[in-house]
Amino acid sequence: MLPTGRRLLPTKKNSYTLVELLLVVIILSIIAGIAIPSFRKTYLNLELDNSANNLALLMRYAQAHSVLERRIYRLNFDLREKRCWLTKQLEGAPNTFEAVSSRLGKSLILPKDIEIESESELVNFYPDGKIDGISIYLKNKNNKTVTVSTEGQIGYVDILDFKT
Repeated sequence: MLPTGRRLLPTKKNSYTLVELLLVVIILSIIAGIAIPSFRKTYLNLELDNSANNLALLMRYAQAHSVLERRIYRLNFDLREKRCWLTKQLEGAPNTFEAVSSRLGKSLILPKDIEIESESELVNFYPDGKIDGISIYLKNKNNKTVTVSTEGQIGYVDILDFKT
């Protein structure tokens, strides 16, 4: 100690300077700027996979109930509105269909970022377990395409990670 009562060694500071705080904020901003586009791409891909799984679930439901109830079920598409819904054949009226009244009978509306493409606007599910052969293509903004297909095997709904 000096005769004036001051110490020779500087005291330890217990806080951060404004420059240090700004440096940390800048570094975190750069990291977030790099990571956010990758999160967006991952989100769009998950949304696409989820939509394909929901469509396949709806198709498997239609197939199972067609066999159980011994009547034709039909999956209808509105490609412009990006939605689909189930109808079932009325008993005793071979060419008349009514909306399915269960939870899965409601319209499946695809997210706005997903495009749908199909060769036909109808898919029939028959009481013997057969399904009309069709490929339905779902595509997101990342140009990733998922195919929901019934063409490869009779009576089976398959999800492929590419366009056939």
